[in-house]
Amino acid sequence: MKKSQNSFFAVKPEHLVSAVFIERPNRFLVRCCINGNIEEAFLPNPGRLREILLPETELFVSVDGRNQKRKTRYTVVAARRKGKPVLLHTHMSNSVVENLILNRRIKGLEDWTVEKREATFGNSRFDFLLKNGGRHLLLEVKSCTLFGERMAMFPDAPSLRGKKHVEELCGLSGQGYDAAVLFLVQSSAPEYFLPDFHTDPLFAEALYSSRERITVLPVTAEWSENLELSSGTGILEVPWHYYENRRSGEGCCIIIGIGTDNQTWVTVGCSMNINASMKKIAMEIKGASLFIPGTKPEFIPIRTDRRLKDEITENIALMSKEEISVEGHRFFLFEKSPWQMAQFVEMIVYFRSDRILEV
Repeated sequence: MKKSQNSFFAVKPEHLVSAVFIERPNRFLVRCCINGNIEEAFLPNPGRLREILLPETELFVSVDGRNQKRKTRYTVVAARRKGKPVLLHTHMSNSVVENLILNRRIKGLEDWTVEKREATFGNSRFDFLLKNGGRHLLLEVKSCTLFGERMAMFPDAPSLRGKKHVEELCGLSGQGYDAAVLFLVQSSAPEYFLPDFHTDPLFAEALYSSRERITVLPVTAEWSENLELSSGTGILEVPWHYYENRRSGEGCCIIIGIGTDNQTWVTVGCSMNINASMKKIAMEIKGASLFIPGTKPEFIPIRTDRRLKDEITENIALMSKEEISVEGHRFFLFEKSPWQMAQFVEMIVYFRSDRILEV
C-alpha cells in the first residue's frame, strides 16, 4: 500500500492482476480464474457482497505469495461493479481515511489531525482519535459497498459490533468528546446515504436515535483502473425523513427455498408485521411440500410504507422459468439460485435503496 500527499494506491500496481470470480466457499475465501487457472484467494471482507460477487465478475487481485501464516498467495482487493472498481479490502479503509484527513479532503474534518489510530475507551476500540486545538473527536470508520443508482446503504449484513460502536460513541459524546461515524462509500455515483434498515433495523435505529450526538459522514471514494484513489470526494446527504416514513410501513418479504428437485422456489408475502408474515408463509410453504424437508427458507425483508408486493411479484415472474399457485400464493421456479442472476440481485438492490426515494 502506497501513501503520499498526492497519491494513494490500494496495492502496488505491479502486484495487481485481473481475475474472474467463480464462487465463494466461505466468507473469507473465493475461487477465481487467473490466467486460465483456478486459484483460491483471501477475501478480507465479511459482508454478503451479493450485488458484487456474481458469476463472471472481474476481480482485482494482489499477488502476495505464500508464507506460513496464510494458505493462499492471492488477496482480493476490489471488484468491478457498474463498470468501475469497488474496493472490497476492508482492512484498507482506515488507511484511506487517514490519507483523506491528512490531505484535508473530507468536508467537516479539514481542521482535524490524527492523534491516534485504534484508540481504546472503556470496552471499545475506535478507529481514530482526532484533535483540533483543545477538542477531541472519536471517529469510527465503516466501508460501504452496497449502493444503487442514487442511494448507498450500510450494512449489507447484520452488525452487532456496529450497533455497539454507535451506542458507545453516543455515550462518550456526552463526556467531553465529539463523535462521528464515517461511512466510506466505495463509489461516487450515489447522492444519498441511509442505514440499511431492511437488513439491520437495530443498527439503523441506533444510528437514527444518536443523530443529534453523533455526526454521520458518508464520504465517497472512487478508484482508477490501477486502484489509485481519485482526487475527488464528496459527502452524501442523509435523508432521515425517508427513513422515518419507510421503516414502519406495511412492508413485504421475498422468500427463497430449495426445492426437492434441487431447483429454487421464490414467493412474496406481505403484512403489517413482517415477522408474523414470515412465520405464516413459512408454515404454508412447509405444507406445500415445495421445499426439502428440514431446510429453512431464506427471508429477504423489504421495509416500506408502500404496497410493493404486486410490483415485486411481477418482476420476479418475468425472471422465472415456471409459476404455480399454492393456497393463493404464487411460487416461481428458478433452475439455479436467483442470487446468481444479476437481474434478480439488482431488483433487490433497487427496491431496498433507490425505491426509498420515489413517491
